[in-house]
Amino acid sequence: MTVIDTHVHVWDLARNTSSWLGPGHGDLFRTHEFPEVREEMSRVGVDRAILVQAGDTDSEKRYLIEVATTHREVAGVVAPLPLENPGLVARLLPKMVAEPLVVGIRVLAHTREDPDWLLRPEIRESLELVADAGLPFEVVAVEPRRLELVSRLARAHPSLTIVLDHLGRPPLGDLAGMAGWRDRLAAVARAPRVIAKLSGLAGPRGDLARWTSRQAGEAIGVALDLFGTDRVMFGSDWPMCRRAGGYRRVYDAVAEALSDLDARDARRVWAGNAMRVYGLRDAAVPREEEP
Repeated sequence: MTVIDTHVHVWDLARNTSSWLGPGHGDLFRTHEFPEVREEMSRVGVDRAILVQAGDTDSEKRYLIEVATTHREVAGVVAPLPLENPGLVARLLPKMVAEPLVVGIRVLAHTREDPDWLLRPEIRESLELVADAGLPFEVVAVEPRRLELVSRLARAHPSLTIVLDHLGRPPLGDLAGMAGWRDRLAAVARAPRVIAKLSGLAGPRGDLARWTSRQAGEAIGVALDLFGTDRVMFGSDWPMCRRAGGYRRVYDAVAEALSDLDARDARRVWAGNAMRVYGLRDAAVPREEEP
């Protein structure tokens, strides 16, 4: 069965830096290139990857496209776009749509001090342009307020496909917190064009290796109940997942949670939904050209 990892980050600190990434992030604060994660993918049977932006600059977009062009296992790029400038967005979008490797848009909205940044008039104007262009828009909602915002965002842009990264960060192991998270996620799931990623479940801080497969499985089960198997996708959140026990541990937890699905539903979650959402023509790794 083909597997697509829909959430992989790469960065080269010598070429491109992100405002959020610094020495305080420990072993994440180094260059992470695609061959490193490709090795991790091959060990567990993951075939292809979607590269997701980790910075909001044009140089980030160009770097990711370069990596995708170099490595045939990369199926596409979720690139940044200056949403605060609708005029510039209108000029940039046709070029991005014409670039077959660009399959989605994301910005680091969760790093903005204003939790309602995505609802500002200029941002909403840009998001309508993204919707018209047919590209999905990814949202990181790592706090309750920002997860609640996704429901409002979906109502404001009914024609926009929204991808919810990391399931809105469920507070694994916190019974009361999980109940509130489920309620907020249920409101998001009522919007038919929202897709959920099974990625980044262990979170970015603390002793991330303390989570259990059972805890992750409970969160994944909630997502499957609320979204169905046609609106859920697998993602590793590499290299962040290195702090959560590693690529294999994250993959195995998802595989365990999906083990009771029939073959058709499993194919949707592992690859089929990613192909549809990102407009991929083929999930197979392209063959290398003959010399």
